[in-house]
Amino acid sequence: MTQFTAQEIVLSFLFPSLGILTGLSWFASPIKAVQEANRRGTLGDLNPTPWSMMLGNCIGWVCYAYLYVFRWYATRNPVDLAGAITLLIPNATGLVLSVWFNLCASKLQYHSGLAKELRSSVAEFVVRHEEDVRRQSMVMFREDIDKVGLADLEGGGMVCEEKKDAEDDVLVQQSQPKGVDDADPAGDANDDRQNRLVEVGKLIVQVTTQEREIPSPHEKTTTIITAFWLIILSLAAFLPFSARQRELFIGIVVNCNLVFFYAAPLSTIAKVLKTRNSASIHIPSMATATFNGIFWGGFGIATKDLVIAVPNTLGAGLGFVQVALCFLFPRKEAAE
Repeated sequence: MTQFTAQEIVLSFLFPSLGILTGLSWFASPIKAVQEANRRGTLGDLNPTPWSMMLGNCIGWVCYAYLYVFRWYATRNPVDLAGAITLLIPNATGLVLSVWFNLCASKLQYHSGLAKELRSSVAEFVVRHEEDVRRQSMVMFREDIDKVGLADLEGGGMVCEEKKDAEDDVLVQQSQPKGVDDADPAGDANDDRQNRLVEVGKLIVQVTTQEREIPSPHEKTTTIITAFWLIILSLAAFLPFSARQRELFIGIVVNCNLVFFYAAPLSTIAKVLKTRNSASIHIPSMATATFNGIFWGGFGIATKDLVIAVPNTLGAGLGFVQVALCFLFPRKEAAE
């Protein structure tokens, strides 16, 4: 029976178990923001690109966990089995969450694009309608001017107002069929209103039936990440690698993907140094990322797995830098 020292128990079993909790907390941190975005119907200031990286990251680590299972079949070492389980639980959960995040992001981007297109189309319709109304008014005004000028010419310019009114009444009565009253201004207004409603209905049908292209760039990003990992996994399966070479191949690629997660605080650190204010540091994300790096870095060191140890140790180091900045530059409220 394999005997473990206290240090091995802490690094090989306790740390990855705690890493499950920090990993789950890290991956679940966008849930509240995504739910709020769904309620508003727009992404707002949310940047969905890291969620595509999260999808690729979780795909890679789930596959790496399966390789740990294959290693355990060969070695029957409990540490390998513990590594497989503790890698699989948070990353499989993160994979499911990332699918949901990316679906929501694509949906919200499309919804925002559709709303923007609809607003633009309605504005174009209003402008076009106002131009039509002005054009019709000018035509009617010119016709009235022409009628007045023709009446003056026929009467030699000396026709009295009462005679003109009487002749106009006679002409109108003669031109109308029996039983037909004068034109109803309210009826003309109703006809104009109906025509406008018809135009608005056509506009809504045109936009909602997707006759106009509505961009949703995030779906392209997610598709590219998914296709990339499909290619990587196909190469890992079909190229003549040994078991260790296959682990290194998947591990190196997934670490390149992981850089996008751990490199995110770099821009925040630069902003804190520039403004001398740590208000831009998101405390929950900093805490979960730092502890996640500590636990998984310790596990990687215990198992002598550089694929796990190197990136997570660097991530923990970035986390400690942020902690130090929080003490050096306390948070300041924004000026009113």
